[in-house]
Formats: sequence, structure tokens, C-alpha cells
Amino acid sequence: MQGDVERGVFRIDKYIGQIYTDVIPYLNEWIETRRETLKPADYGSYKRIIKNHLVPFFEEHHVQLHEIRYDILVQLMNSIKASGKTKKNALDCLRSCLKFAWKSGRLESMPAFPGKSSLI
Repeated sequence: MQGDVERGVFRIDKYIGQIYTDVIPYLNEWIETRRETLKPADYGSYKRIIKNHLVPFFEEHHVQLHEIRYDILVQLMNSIKASGKTKKNALDCLRSCLKFAWKSGRLESMPAFPGKSSLI
């Protein structure tokens, strides 16, 4: 708890188990809840992005959902060894997931995302 307080990311919910805190399980649950509302092509694209880019990054960088900040997003963007379009799609997928988490009350605020000019 002390480490979270010092980093400025302390949330009591993390310690009393009332919300999801791990990014990878939340990503997988989120995409399954969206299955019926997304077009099949969009669902498949999001699944591939989660599997190929987001899960590997968050396995290597152990942060929790509420700890995702601009600097983490820049690290994610820089870790994707693909075109600017792929980077944009990965960040858009994560943005959609975080927006869903924010609307669901699992995040207090949305982090700032890198601009399009930094994706190239």
C-alpha cells in the first residue's frame, strides 16, 4: 500500500477486492462482453490486438488498470514493432477498453493518450 501511496496511484478498492485491478484479465473479459455489440471483423481485430500486442506488453510491465498513465501508453506504443497504423489500432483498442472501464466506475479518470503525430 505504501508504494501505491508514494506513486500516487493508491485506491482502496485494490485491497478490498471490489473491482478488477489486473489489466490482462480485464481486457479478456471486456472483449467478451463486447462480442455481441461489435461487428465480427472488429471483434476479430480487437482479439488479435489484445493477443499480439497488449497481453505481451502487460505481461512484461506489471501495472494495474488504474495505474495506466501517459508514460505507460508511450512505452506500449514504442514496444509495438509494426506500422504506425498498427500502433494506432492497438492504442484505440486499449482506449475503448479503458473508456468502458471508466464508464463502469472502475477508473476514476481516463489517461491522456499519445497524439497521432507520435504514432509514426
